[in-house]
Amino acid sequence: MMLRDFSFTPASQILNNVVAGERGGGTAMAKSLADFAWHQPRTLLTQQWDPATQRFGMKQEKGVLMMGSDVVYDALLANERSLDAPEIIDVEPGETVAIRWVAGSAFMSFFLDLGDLEGELLRIDANPVEPIRGSLFQLALAQRLTLRIKVPEEPGVFPLLALGERSNLRRGVVLRNNPKLSAPDLAPQTDQWTGPLDFTQDKQLRATNPLAGRAAYNTIPVALTGPAPKYTWGLNDRFYPYRDPYWVEQGQRVEMVFSNPTPMGHPMHLHGHEFQILEIDGTPLDGPMRDTVYVPKGSTCRIAFDANNPGIWAFHCHIAYHHVRGMFNVVAYRSADLSWWDPSGFGHEYLPF
Repeated sequence: MMLRDFSFTPASQILNNVVAGERGGGTAMAKSLADFAWHQPRTLLTQQWDPATQRFGMKQEKGVLMMGSDVVYDALLANERSLDAPEIIDVEPGETVAIRWVAGSAFMSFFLDLGDLEGELLRIDANPVEPIRGSLFQLALAQRLTLRIKVPEEPGVFPLLALGERSNLRRGVVLRNNPKLSAPDLAPQTDQWTGPLDFTQDKQLRATNPLAGRAAYNTIPVALTGPAPKYTWGLNDRFYPYRDPYWVEQGQRVEMVFSNPTPMGHPMHLHGHEFQILEIDGTPLDGPMRDTVYVPKGSTCRIAFDANNPGIWAFHCHIAYHHVRGMFNVVAYRSADLSWWDPSGFGHEYLPF
């Protein structure tokens, strides 16, 4: 299930707008509605963990969205379709199905709302975890998540919705176990706003393929930085392009320690490796293996990976308009040939869409 955000405004123009200090993307009406939402007290939907039932669910709490989205989207899409004509997946009564969700957007992360159904989370970023149940899950930009769902025996149609983070936009698909039934009318925009993603989900997930126990040889601090003038974002108060990689030696156990003093969360993605989450906000844990971790504002996180794939590997925030404005670097093996690596070509023209 591919989820993405959509704007009638070209990506290059969106970037020009945010660099100039304007809101990027969206029609005039969409921007007006979004502007109205910020700083307005409201009930925000977020995820909660119930230790009594050992499942994820939904909670609503009073809050204020203190920072508006830099980019306003006209719509969200699920498998390239809107809720005006959602994809209908015909299934058998009582059947068990697995659905793989992919957050392929440029800016937006998601909550996955299963409605009246319950799902079992099996994999994160293609890595197996101890199965855990719930009706609401988090999926940050660039992450992948596999859910196993038992279809009810009773005839029905069952919307599975993706709710945009810090947004009232939604998209999704419909499971149907009786072909005579029609899909329900589903509004693409509601009065219910979501809050930001957080560490609720990652704190509960446990890898079934964790790293072998060993001490870290190399610890790399990564302070997320921004926004600076001209919509500049960075790592450790530096803004790519520059030729100063995070060096590693083949065979090392490497740790990265994230801190996020910026006003929003960032999905941090490491190419060529999978890492394990070992600590969240100072609390140790045997967390999941993954390749993208969402670091909420005001939070810290420690990850570890084994340097077992020599080369020069991109490491960046996966929000497209952040990594092209400097929140990017590379992890380089000392044995790698760096002669072809030229950061000077990195910039506006790098936008990959």
